[in-house]
Amino acid sequence: MDSQTSRFHTYHGTGNESHPWSPTSSSQQRHLSLLGRNTTYTAPTSNRHWETIHLRDSSYFHKYSIVPLTSQVEQRRVNDYACLLSIVAQSLIQQLTLTNRFKNNIEYPNAFDGQQVVDKLMTIIGSKDRVVALKLGRALGMQGCFHDVQYESLLMDSSTEIYQFKDVLLYYFQRLQLRHQHQQQRMLHQISSPSARPFSLIPAPAQPPSAASSVNGSILSEQFGPVPGNVTTSSGSISEFSISTDDQYTTPPTTISDEEDIKAALPHIASTRLEGVDDDNMTVLTSPSTATDNSTLTSSSLDLDAICPLNGVFTPLTYCYVSTCTGPQPCYSPTCPKRNKNNWKHTSIESKAATLHTYLRRREKTSWAAVVPDDVLASVSTDERKRQEAICELVNTEANFVMDLDYVEKMWVEPLLEQDTIPLHRRTAFVNTLFTNIVDIHRYHGRFARALQRRQQEHPIIGKVGDIVLKYCQDLSMIVTYGAHLHEAKTTFEKEKLLNSKFNSFAEYTEHHPSSHKLELNGYLTRPTTRLGQYPLLFKAILKRTSPSHPDYALLNEADELVKATLNLVNSESGHAKNRFDLARIHRNLSFKRKTDRLDLKLLDPSREIIREGFLNKRPTLEAADYQVILFDHYLVVAKVKWVRAEKHYVVVRRPLPIAFLSVSLPSLPSNMQRSSSFLLSASRYSGHLQTGSYFSNESNPDTRFGQPIVFQHMGRKKDDHSQFTLYATSQAARKPWIDHIYQLQSRNASPSSVLDVLPAVKTGQFIHSRVKHMVTFSNNQLLVFAADDGVYAGKNAPDAQVHKVLSLPHATRVYVIEDFQMLLVLADKTLWQFGLTEVMNGNLDGTTQASALGKRLYTNVPFFHAGVCLDRTLICVPTKVSPLKSVITVLEPCKPQAMTDKKPSLLDRLVRPTNTSISTTDCYLRKFRECYVPCEAWAVDTTTSKLMVTAHRGIEIIDLQRTDRTQSMLNHQDPLLYFVTQSEKRESNLKIRVPMKHISVFRSPLSEYLVCYNEFAFYIDAKGNRAYRKFLIEWEGCSESYAMLWPYVMSFDPSIIEIRNALTGHLEQVVRGDNIRCIQNREGDAIYVAMSDPKNRQSDCIVRLTLMHPPSDPDGSNKIELTMEPCSALPDVL
Repeated sequence: MDSQTSRFHTYHGTGNESHPWSPTSSSQQRHLSLLGRNTTYTAPTSNRHWETIHLRDSSYFHKYSIVPLTSQVEQRRVNDYACLLSIVAQSLIQQLTLTNRFKNNIEYPNAFDGQQVVDKLMTIIGSKDRVVALKLGRALGMQGCFHDVQYESLLMDSSTEIYQFKDVLLYYFQRLQLRHQHQQQRMLHQISSPSARPFSLIPAPAQPPSAASSVNGSILSEQFGPVPGNVTTSSGSISEFSISTDDQYTTPPTTISDEEDIKAALPHIASTRLEGVDDDNMTVLTSPSTATDNSTLTSSSLDLDAICPLNGVFTPLTYCYVSTCTGPQPCYSPTCPKRNKNNWKHTSIESKAATLHTYLRRREKTSWAAVVPDDVLASVSTDERKRQEAICELVNTEANFVMDLDYVEKMWVEPLLEQDTIPLHRRTAFVNTLFTNIVDIHRYHGRFARALQRRQQEHPIIGKVGDIVLKYCQDLSMIVTYGAHLHEAKTTFEKEKLLNSKFNSFAEYTEHHPSSHKLELNGYLTRPTTRLGQYPLLFKAILKRTSPSHPDYALLNEADELVKATLNLVNSESGHAKNRFDLARIHRNLSFKRKTDRLDLKLLDPSREIIREGFLNKRPTLEAADYQVILFDHYLVVAKVKWVRAEKHYVVVRRPLPIAFLSVSLPSLPSNMQRSSSFLLSASRYSGHLQTGSYFSNESNPDTRFGQPIVFQHMGRKKDDHSQFTLYATSQAARKPWIDHIYQLQSRNASPSSVLDVLPAVKTGQFIHSRVKHMVTFSNNQLLVFAADDGVYAGKNAPDAQVHKVLSLPHATRVYVIEDFQMLLVLADKTLWQFGLTEVMNGNLDGTTQASALGKRLYTNVPFFHAGVCLDRTLICVPTKVSPLKSVITVLEPCKPQAMTDKKPSLLDRLVRPTNTSISTTDCYLRKFRECYVPCEAWAVDTTTSKLMVTAHRGIEIIDLQRTDRTQSMLNHQDPLLYFVTQSEKRESNLKIRVPMKHISVFRSPLSEYLVCYNEFAFYIDAKGNRAYRKFLIEWEGCSESYAMLWPYVMSFDPSIIEIRNALTGHLEQVVRGDNIRCIQNREGDAIYVAMSDPKNRQSDCIVRLTLMHPPSDPDGSNKIELTMEPCSALPDVL
């Protein structure tokens, strides 16, 4: 035993040798009496197959570890109890940053290197001695805290050695904190409750040992199956689990096995409560696609002390293990630091000979120089000798690999198939899942090893080996198949150990058998993939000493390429298989806390992917339980984890956030926490189809006592408790991968599905401190006119065009150009103005001239106006009188000057030729065409070919301009498919309160139907106002304020996002991000014009246009109906 392991007091012996912790040792009872322990041991029984394993009660060590890790409490607790492995492991798990690592071209998820561990342990124990930290880390590794990814070495202080935690430990420490919180809450409740009984030093009567044993045994049996051993209690609590059996597969029966008895023994467990979730009155709602039996969800929680393998004291960090050790002389303990302080031997940090098992030092380990005669050795050069050594290493390691596979087949596969460890009805399927095709790999590589050995026996000096290597490297597809199922095999193995006590006993026996060389099954399961990663290193060592003219040089290079290609395929296939397996598991065990959050995440979709999964805390002090955060390729899900029958069950506690609408920011913590500031800023870029983000961070001297905040927000949705929340990472290094993955995911998902180009309309940086509210095009879309906060601007329609201020009208909100009459209408500060277009555009009016001196004031107190073509006329609709009870809309028609009088010109007029025949555009005027009355407050007006549509609180009212005596609702209120809209509008109209303004738009599709867009949804209606498609309904993700259509796409504009959806299917096609987004023109030409904040200067506006990336082939649109009619035949089925 190593010097460092001799100082580490844990024991898993065989029952035959004498050990300080063995039941026959007198020092054991002395140690326990010094610790004040009441422990009952079960005497071992003689058996050639099985040994008695004594597990000390871990409550002594864990009573300190349930203290929450907060600020100074954490540092003081770790300093005081740094010798306790459970305390150190908890701190290590919280502080290490897990990432995906590569070793020998094989990818390992959630891994870390040995140098990281030593650095963190030095910080945790407050020591600068890397040797002590290394020994402490090895003690943790020996207890199963983490393991080398290849199961070959102990912890090494090296950045190239990769390690992984055991998943059960991550869950264990999370539940440990929860248990402490619940104990604190119950204690506070008892103190504050009026009915709480007075505090007394006299303890309450203890529960009978048999009852306590029964209840705790039932908890374990319900969660994991029958407990493999007798549960002996002392003073009403479990003090020790002693596993004692006379047969390898014999386990004592549990006290409570019936389900009704279990429920009676655990009355505090309700069918709608989940343990470990600290939200009050939490109800589990399982989605239809992930239905789970409630009886399974109500299973009791895990026994934490039973599943935690960490249980020991690292004595080099203690004064002495014996509490009575005083004075300068050492006590009776053989591990007293005073006794060994002068002769404590340090294990070399660089040495890799100190391994967890003797596997590397056994069997085919003889070098080539040791087996060949001396004369042969003397006859070769130094380079040839090194080449022969490299070839010998290839042969020996291949033979050892085959022996490992032989061990798996003889000690695991065959006994599991022949014995009743696994029930007969699932025995074959279980073995196939656990070992896949490892028997075929054993046969194939057995032939490879024998071929190498025959070549080695032909002559002491191996002349050529490349032909054999290339032959057997041609077909390595079996390892690809094996690697793809490896994750499922490991999960199945761990689950079966927890649920099947007979299999657990078999696994414990086999893993402790001498033939296993102290290596667990997981180490052997990874052998095929790790062996594949070793081939390039072995080939490289041979090629280094091989001449380019040697036949082996080309053969080994070709074999090396084949192996590397297979390694890439293994990484790819194993990643896909792991992704599919985890998605199916999450889909099967997913439920929702709130009914309103239920959502079909479509996790079984073949293209679905898990990007990242990890824990984030809900409070900055890291004292609360962690949330399990899962980043899919389409949603971010925040859930609580509960282990039920050795499987993770996810309870979604927050509404899933779509990635396309996810915004992430990094705020500063309060000043008293003295945190640095960092944030994620959304920005628009016109070169791409989706705006990307920029990451800014200040990483100077962060305070590690507090978590690093991440704010997740649903862009566009109204601010509430469910659309925005803050979680905390343990460090800035742990937080950064979340930001990077979200940023990369949004960038990756942007370009492939883009359907619209986002291009600048005019040169940016011209509207500084002025917001553009509206825009129109004229002169065949070559010129633009803008209504802005400080006036009216005009310019050419080109990406690099300059705009000029032509009118100084403050608070301009709307403009319209009537080209046939050379008329410009401007609504500014609720006043409607008329200007001559020629005078304005020719520069006769400069930007500083007062408009009141040159323009004509038409109406005042005008909230809006609308101009359009109706009844083959250009009509301007102006709401002249608006109140909550009625609105009067005056419809105006532009007229030329000769229409001012009907009389014919006089004789004098015909004889005398006027000196100026041109007519000023200011002579054109607007005459009243109609006056319409609406019995409600008008919010917006639109026109069709013959009707006027008025938006009000009861929806859209239609006015026939040929009969203006009555109005008609656009929707058929008798249609039951529209009750979700009409009934809601009816209730709102009956309320005596002011209803918030609605934004409703109607678009006529080429299918002769109408798409009606409301704030929250959109649907089709026919010409009679009935719903056209029962199953078609678009639900907007954002808070829509305006809409536009470029067939076959419909757009919804929110201040922070633009949703672009397919008008036929309703599917989301593209998302454009920005700040202060406004649709300023949605009716002109083949482009939609949008204003938003300039990402380079937030005080300035930039104007962009959205155009189809693949417009119809014919410019006049004559075939547009034919192009869009093809999906129409399938439209009813799709919708």
